[in-house]
Amino acid sequence: MGVVRVGHAALRLLIYEENKTCDEIHFIADNYGTHIHLNTCLLVAELCKIKIDEKNLKTKQQRVEFLKQKNKKIIFHFLPTHASWLNQIEVWFSIMQGKIIKRGNFSSVKDLEKKIKNYIEKDWNLNAHPFRWTYKGKVCCA
Repeated sequence: MGVVRVGHAALRLLIYEENKTCDEIHFIADNYGTHIHLNTCLLVAELCKIKIDEKNLKTKQQRVEFLKQKNKKIIFHFLPTHASWLNQIEVWFSIMQGKIIKRGNFSSVKDLEKKIKNYIEKDWNLNAHPFRWTYKGKVCCA
């Protein structure tokens, strides 16, 4: 039996399986390298049944533009650079990654899904509380 290790971006793309009947699937992501990696682009192209030449995905800008294109099923929207702290789902993914995924061994994708759902139902939903905003630094916008 093999071991499946899933990173942050791959976890999000697992959502595709549960939403593949939707006309469009929108992902909101920061500009972290894994979200715009060549492999992410190739997976999106495969899932959207789009033929794309890797030569057209050489630069970060080309990959970002491909992921943002609206003429496909999976569409990415990117937060401004250095603003991931604004996206509260990033906090939730970080918590889940630390409690479930980091150093975790999974026998299959189904095993990973089971452990994530178990965590959500038996830990997160029972102990959830609002995130407390603690930033006391300079105002970033006027």
